[in-house]
Amino acid sequence: RTSPAAVLAASLLLSSLSAFYLPGIAPVDYEEGTKLDIFANKLTSTVNKIPYDYFSLPFCPPSEEKVRTRRPNIGQLLVGERIKLTSYEANMRVDEDCKILCTTDALDDKMVKRLVKRIKSK
Repeated sequence: RTSPAAVLAASLLLSSLSAFYLPGIAPVDYEEGTKLDIFANKLTSTVNKIPYDYFSLPFCPPSEEKVRTRRPNIGQLLVGERIKLTSYEANMRVDEDCKILCTTDALDDKMVKRLVKRIKSK
């Protein structure tokens, strides 16, 4: 049985706690039409626990001017994530039809083998 004094003490303790801010995870308010940067981290699977770099396969790599990495927050540093800007383009609350992101050259034998291996390992 919990005593009223314990409930009061717990209530006082909890009410004295305040929220804290971790850089990089605060919500952001965007205005309509604002250009959104879309970042990618890694490709993962529910079967194979080994992650792959998002751009390790030659599908729609970013253009040279977009090859940049976002400064990671402390949590991303601790787990070793490296987030990179993608070529996707989007604006807040702007409806768009489907459009082609990029075209690629035919894959060479080495890349086909790599792709097949990753698909089979899920």
